[in-house]
Amino acid sequence: MGQSPRRRRLGVATIPVLLGGFMLSACASDAMHTPLIPPPPVDPRETASATTRLPNNYRELMAAYILSHNRYVIRDARITPPYEKSRGLLRDGTMAAVCIAIYRDNPLGVVVRDNRILTWEDGQLREVEHGMDSCTDLSPFIELKRSLPTN
Repeated sequence: MGQSPRRRRLGVATIPVLLGGFMLSACASDAMHTPLIPPPPVDPRETASATTRLPNNYRELMAAYILSHNRYVIRDARITPPYEKSRGLLRDGTMAAVCIAIYRDNPLGVVVRDNRILTWEDGQLREVEHGMDSCTDLSPFIELKRSLPTN
């Protein structure tokens, strides 16, 4: 009896609003990575050039990196061929990069997609900001899937 009827209604009314916000944020996670304009076709010469700048076992190294830097349940993973990525405004040139799309459970149990861009520089694997990269031309990331626990 300590709460007024108005206060109780506000409390109950905020639950659908909060749930709606969680649902929209889950949808936005995948929508942010979906390009509105189709990307240009991949140039095979660019892929070949970028591949030569990565170690031969780059896929295994990247699978191990993702597994060690992930705290969610991974449902699926896909990977792009290597491509040339700009180093940014403050650094000249390009670097060989690979985009990995990870389909994982979020804290609410909804499967969402995260894009991660990895590169090999100075003898080590590192993650870079994806910026405007669209993460398309994906194929199954078998090396990562092999390491996932089976249900």
